[in-house]
Amino acid sequence: MNSGKRMKEKQGMKAILVVLDGAADRPVAALDGETPLEHASLPHLDKMAFKGACGIMDVVEPGIPGGSDTSQMTFLGNDAREYYTGRGALEAIGGGINVKDGDICFRTNFATVSKDEAGRYIVRDRRAGRNIPRAGEIRDLIVDTFQPPFDNVEVKFIHTTQHRGALVIRGRNLTHEVNGTDPHRVDVPVESIETDAGASEKRQRMKVIIETFQDHVFNLLDGHEINASRRDEGMPPVNMVLVRGGGILPELPQFQRKWGIKGSFICGNALIAGVCLVSGLDPALDTKDTDYQLKMQELERTLTTHDFVFFHVKETDNCSHDKDPEGVVQELEEIDEKVFSRLEQFDEKNTIIAVTADHTTSSETGRHRGDPVPVLFWGRGVRPDSIRTFNEAACAEGGVNRIRGKNLMPLILNHIDITGKFGS
Repeated sequence: MNSGKRMKEKQGMKAILVVLDGAADRPVAALDGETPLEHASLPHLDKMAFKGACGIMDVVEPGIPGGSDTSQMTFLGNDAREYYTGRGALEAIGGGINVKDGDICFRTNFATVSKDEAGRYIVRDRRAGRNIPRAGEIRDLIVDTFQPPFDNVEVKFIHTTQHRGALVIRGRNLTHEVNGTDPHRVDVPVESIETDAGASEKRQRMKVIIETFQDHVFNLLDGHEINASRRDEGMPPVNMVLVRGGGILPELPQFQRKWGIKGSFICGNALIAGVCLVSGLDPALDTKDTDYQLKMQELERTLTTHDFVFFHVKETDNCSHDKDPEGVVQELEEIDEKVFSRLEQFDEKNTIIAVTADHTTSSETGRHRGDPVPVLFWGRGVRPDSIRTFNEAACAEGGVNRIRGKNLMPLILNHIDITGKFGS
């Protein structure tokens, strides 16, 4: 079948995709049985829903929870099942490492552990309280003193945002096909890299490198004055680096070539920045994720040079993972006042704005769920439906109906009138 050629002519239309990371939820007992989107006061976003068209979206497919990385990859038009090669490389690229073919990359967490009588590391806090004010200093201490256990192996470690970072291992005879050490629970041992009697030499080498690195981190940091100060202040010590999401450099179709428009991105999260960079979007801003005023200023500037801007907000997801539904509500209300109050003033004749979440995060369990997320289209040519508020239940009744994440970019392109006809 002939898919049709995309029109080359531009109509001067601009498109913005706003992703509220993990903002969708299930009913929360602490919010009187409402979701954070239902509970929050969102007059500006609701006004956009009133004037726009709404629906719900299965980002990957019904019932399958997407990760933040695989979800954004899908939004940008790339099948994550085909192109996804692990989270670590995306975090490293977004954090500024020049990842090369053959590099083995992991996403990392600064964490808090203790040692039991058997000498095992027991996870007490997977994020070391999330607040790491001296993260750069801690990173330098680790990097300056670590010696890889094999010759011709190079280890790079960076801090990205909050408790997050990336570990890159470069050398011969290595593999990314190993499990991580983050157990994703507390009060349980740090996971060991799995090797059995038939394990390859590559996997065995990876086990030695990673476990040597983690032993070094604990021995260096547990008694360090940085952690003495943290303990004095009632903060959990930063004495471990957990690794997860082993991956290699992905090769994604480039956004402009795929869709025929020039795209940029605004976000304060290294993982999502990595997805966007590998997809060929231009970086517009490197700033704190919650500096909404600066992000909006940059959005307006970027629209003068680009056709499409991917605008990402992470903090909603952080609150959900911390099991803080009231925090999600507060973040949503701040975003509504500082972001959507300005977006609703954009020129509807020349702008299409899509708003969605990349996955459902339960603020009661802190885990991703496979429930659909709300989606909104606002701007020229959008046929308004009867929806009056932007939330999960309301949008399920909207005129966009139920779509997949892979449908998002084609719908945006259709609204800015650059989609070619299917067939002759």
